[in-house]
Order: sequence, then C-alpha cells, then structure tokens
Amino acid sequence: MGIPLVAGRAFNAADQNGPTRVAVINERAARIYWPGQNPIGQWIAWGTEPKPEGWMQIVGIAGNVRHVSPFRPPLTAIYIPIKPGGPEFAWPAMSLVVRSPLTPDSLARSIREEVRSLDPGTALYLVKTMSGVVSDSTAGTRFLARLLSLFSMLAVVLALVGVYGVMSYLVSQRTHEIGVRIAFGAGSAGILRLVLARALRTGLIGVAVGTMGSVSLLMIARHYLLGIDLGYLWTYGAAAAGILTVTLAASLAPAWRASRVDPLDALRDD
Repeated sequence: MGIPLVAGRAFNAADQNGPTRVAVINERAARIYWPGQNPIGQWIAWGTEPKPEGWMQIVGIAGNVRHVSPFRPPLTAIYIPIKPGGPEFAWPAMSLVVRSPLTPDSLARSIREEVRSLDPGTALYLVKTMSGVVSDSTAGTRFLARLLSLFSMLAVVLALVGVYGVMSYLVSQRTHEIGVRIAFGAGSAGILRLVLARALRTGLIGVAVGTMGSVSLLMIARHYLLGIDLGYLWTYGAAAAGILTVTLAASLAPAWRASRVDPLDALRDD
C-alpha cells in the first residue's frame, strides 16, 4: 500500500504463530496515547475492557492514512498480523488489495476464482481499482465544485445583465448632458472615458463594501471551520479583479453609444 514505516519494524512470519501478540500503530495513535514518549515495546488492546489475551505489544509505528476521505484528518489505526483460525477471521468483512500489471477485469476474474477455491462461501464484492476508490471518495466534492461553478457562471451572467441595464439607464438619463458636452467640443474618447470612469467608480465602491464584509465573515468562520485561513485572501483579490472586468465589459456598449450621441438630437429631445 506504500504506507511508510516510521519507527520499529514490520510484521514477519514469526508474528503469526509467536507466543506474543504484536501490533503496529500509526503516528496519530502514538501521538495521542503516548505523547512525547516512544511507544515501541508498550502494550495496547482493543476496547475499554480487553481480555488478558487481547493485549498486543507494539513493535512498529506506521505513517498516517486517510481512510475515509482525502479531505478529512487521519484516524488512529492499529495493524495486526492475521493468524489462521484466529479471532480476526470472525470479522464480517475484509479488504483484499492486489497489485498487478493485469487489467482490472481479468484480475477480478482470477481473484474470484482463487477466493472461491479457498472458501466457496466467501463473497467477493465492491471490486474496484485504487483510482476508482479515490474517485469515489472525492465524488461529493467534485459534484459540489461543479455546482458552485455553474452558480458562479450564472452570477457572472446576471452581473453582466445588471450592470448593462444600470449603465444604459444612466446614459439615457444623461443624454442631454452628453449632448451639451459634445456641442462644447468634447470628443468621443472623452465621453467614452467619462462613462467608463463612472462605471468603474461604482464598481470599486461595490467591491470595497463586499470585500470588507467577506473578510469579516472569514475572520469569524475560521474559528469554526477547518482549512480556512487568511491565505485565502488572494481569492478575494482575484474575485474583485473579475468583478471590475465584468463591470467594464458590461459598460462598453452603453459608453460606446454615449460617445456617438448627436448633440442636435439630444438637445432637440430635451
């Protein structure tokens, strides 16, 4: 499985039938039950009231493994050698891990035949590759990421439509002013900059208010949620830049129409 051995030794053939039951624990168990000590040679057992024959001597420390999900912290673990006919075989289910260059389908058939030859009453189920195991453990997170991406795209579209509508309304309200400016010699580039500057100023105000509110919520949430720290501030900077870009993009069409206003038509309509 590629789990590193941090200290002590791994199991050997003598451990299966030796007089002393042995075990290997992971780093988290060593840190919790023997903080600041060397657990090699210590004794450990299952449960809160173990039987005298249930005690095992620790012979090694293995690296931590994330059993449930790559996003959850590793749990404590105890590894024991399987003894033929021992109490370990009373467990209702076990996992068999096989490393092979064969294809998964052909390998699964061979393993089923071998297991059936050893014990016809044993059922082999949930056969999958390690990449499939990792993919299944992250399926919920990937679905949530796709869902959030979809909502984000919808939010961008709504922002484009909203900014476009607001800027079109503001330009229509200032048509007379724009006509006067053009009549007094304002060029198209100046009118274009005027409208875009107004849009950018409004966008900066919104970004500033939103950033302050988001950072305040971040400071509160980091005390209750794992994996949230101030290192995520760069995402707020990227989001702010994206919002300003969307604001300018949505304002281009109204600004372009404003720069092409005929001053005579604007003054005549007024």
